[in-house]
Amino acid sequence: MHTQDMFEAWGEMVLNGLAFSPGSPDWGIFDHLALHQSPADPIAPQAVEALGKSTTTWASLKQALR
Repeated sequence: MHTQDMFEAWGEMVLNGLAFSPGSPDWGIFDHLALHQSPADPIAPQAVEALGKSTTTWASLKQALR
């Protein structure tokens, strides 16, 4: 697990989006991302339904091309 204090690192900001860049040019594994206001924030990470999301749609398109 990696925790980053974005306020400490970059100061006050408006977060409009996130993009993930894997360390390898071939692949990357990202389990989940949770934004919290403090380490004591009681909101636990929650899973979302993947069906119909861009990742599963892209995977289906790639599979169809094989």
